[in-house]
Amino acid sequence: QRDERKIMDRVVKELELEHVLDREIQQLSGGELQRFAVASILCRDADVYMFDEVSSFLDVKQRLTVTEKIRDLVHRGDQWPNGELDAMKKYVIVVEHDLAVLDYMSDYVQCLYGESGAYGVVTSTTRCRNGINQFLAGYIASENMRFRANELTFKVRTSDFMVGDDEDDDPASKKKSTKLGLIEYPVMKKSHTKIGEDGKETNTFTLTVEPGSFRDGEVI
Repeated sequence: QRDERKIMDRVVKELELEHVLDREIQQLSGGELQRFAVASILCRDADVYMFDEVSSFLDVKQRLTVTEKIRDLVHRGDQWPNGELDAMKKYVIVVEHDLAVLDYMSDYVQCLYGESGAYGVVTSTTRCRNGINQFLAGYIASENMRFRANELTFKVRTSDFMVGDDEDDDPASKKKSTKLGLIEYPVMKKSHTKIGEDGKETNTFTLTVEPGSFRDGEVI
């Protein structure tokens, strides 16, 4: 009844919802419920679409898929009866805190700031990159307004240098020096076995990890 655009089958497949169609809402997980809500909105024919924290409960792949489907509302004229003419009349408003999703999804950004119970301000519209940079800086240059005392940065701090005794020139002792901020791990091996019908234990899976290292602040 709500499939006003007649695209439900395609949206259900693209958002991987085939296995939940026969379930009750109460039986859905957080990610399934989020994708179901997005699919329900995408199937409606509206002038303005609004999404709030659309990336919640979704993994990286699902976030990218949902983002592409939302962008299609205004960037895919072939999905509307009158093509580009219909797409140009559509507006999408998204409230999102995931900056990576925001950067991928948005054409324009407005920052919101204020004090709870006191006031709230919506900045002027800017291009996506400028809006994200303003949010990170906590400063709106065009309005000469600082709404956060400190800038948000993503700098990895690592101390990668040799620690040894400056007075000891013995090469053997230098081999014992360590690198601060560097974590090393040895070769590791893990196997899973099962007992067969004949009572014998057989190896079903073996994982071997070569020795290596990583630094503080790195994501593996």
